[in-house]
Amino acid sequence: MSGLGSRNKIATRGEMRAIDEATSRDFGVPSILLMELAGKCVGDEVWRLLGDEARKKRPRVAVVCGGGANGGDGYSAARHLLNAGADVTVFRVSKEPAVGSDSRLEFDALRKLAVSVIDASNGDVTPHEAWLRTADVVVDAIFGTGLTRDVEGAHLTTIDLLNALGAKRLAVDVPSGLDADTGQPQGATVRADVTVTMGLPKRGLLLYPGAEFVGELVVADIGIPRALLESDAIKAHSLTLADAAAPIGRRDRDTNKGAYGHALVVAGSLGKTGAAILCCNAAMRSGAGLVTLATDLEAVRIVATSAVETMCATLTECNDASSAERVFARLVELCEGKRVLAIGPGIPTSSGMALVVRRVAAEIPLPVVIDADGLNLLVGNVDAIRCAKGPRVLTPHPGEMARLTGLRTAEIARDRIGVAQKFAADVRAHVVLKGARSVVAAPDGRVWVNPTGNPGMATGGTGDVLCGVLTALIAQGIEAGQAARTAVYLHGEAGDRAAARVGERGLVASDLIDEVPRVLKEWESQR
Repeated sequence: MSGLGSRNKIATRGEMRAIDEATSRDFGVPSILLMELAGKCVGDEVWRLLGDEARKKRPRVAVVCGGGANGGDGYSAARHLLNAGADVTVFRVSKEPAVGSDSRLEFDALRKLAVSVIDASNGDVTPHEAWLRTADVVVDAIFGTGLTRDVEGAHLTTIDLLNALGAKRLAVDVPSGLDADTGQPQGATVRADVTVTMGLPKRGLLLYPGAEFVGELVVADIGIPRALLESDAIKAHSLTLADAAAPIGRRDRDTNKGAYGHALVVAGSLGKTGAAILCCNAAMRSGAGLVTLATDLEAVRIVATSAVETMCATLTECNDASSAERVFARLVELCEGKRVLAIGPGIPTSSGMALVVRRVAAEIPLPVVIDADGLNLLVGNVDAIRCAKGPRVLTPHPGEMARLTGLRTAEIARDRIGVAQKFAADVRAHVVLKGARSVVAAPDGRVWVNPTGNPGMATGGTGDVLCGVLTALIAQGIEAGQAARTAVYLHGEAGDRAAARVGERGLVASDLIDEVPRVLKEWESQR
């Protein structure tokens, strides 16, 4: 993603509309000037997409314009491209813009030039397919951020044709047919090579499946005041390397293991010892000074041979209320001298352990990370988190989030940011909604979308690694919300480097653990 500068805010369609209106109302910038600058930015990106050789000839550019402001941006871009020497043909796939609108001003200005404007107001450009197949670039300016319904009829046919062309495709603001807020395709969606979005990225451009249609995302500066683009009222952000790496610095030369915290991890059970091993090894590789694993005796015997840097403490069997009382008392004892507790990866799912998890969530004064079966054992009892005595970080995947919220997984997929925001505020905890483009939400409504990670990480154990990384960062004194953001970005970056080394298909969770210290070393060296 280019063109962001120091900004990392992400807007909804409503927020962007309000920003545009405030730019004109409060700062005196005419809306037609914003449209004019948008067209200029689109034209510049077309030339960049074509490459240096294109300037030596007269490239053919098709600009397909709808009837709203997005079409107005297209008319403006067509004029700038024509003036710069391109062979431009405009296809109007709606009725003429309304008289008095900014789009109409751009449309009328374009018609005064020697440019072909083809009336395809029925929405269908297929009669002109032969010409379109000769184009070098097609500019998609059909639908903008305001589209809230499925694309149908002739417009659907047109989008299908544009996707079938051999030309490069550049989308204006959002690929036509994509929901700007959720990233959900609506009937048919242009599959762009480049998307030039104005002012701020829209949420749907960063979330899957929408991100698959965006291509390279360019954020264009069209003169909107920085104060509006950086407003605290906009709660969503793109997680950046600068934010993630901010708390990672070089260690003091005169130091000891106690300075980097002691983490208590409640994980594993017979048959699920791998979760405990991955979590504890990831915590050690992420810089925790000490890690103690609390689990049952049989699991301890297995884990001790593979997580050799981890200390172990045994827990008794936990099947009912009386045994849960004993296990919780043991955990309170083990928390002495610790900075953080993590619970969940591979733990038993008995009724007794459910009681333990609820009490841990509510009563332990340390920061607590709750993951995997720890989350499943809280289903129906999230009140335990609301009354917690310390910071809480929850790390659900969509299935676990569905169980915690009562929503369907499909509903969560349609609004990952909104669901994470609402749940974090509701339970007063930090929430990491895992998946492609993981979402990190804070109790105060702020939310971040993580750009790192790859499909190779969709394999067993990577969540256990994330839990260990996050736990280690909190152990080192990093605030829980910041630790969540750093851990998610670091985890994804380690996954990207592991995929580059071994490929996505054969990647396993322990590959990430190997890469984590390498990423941290690089971050430290850049401080």
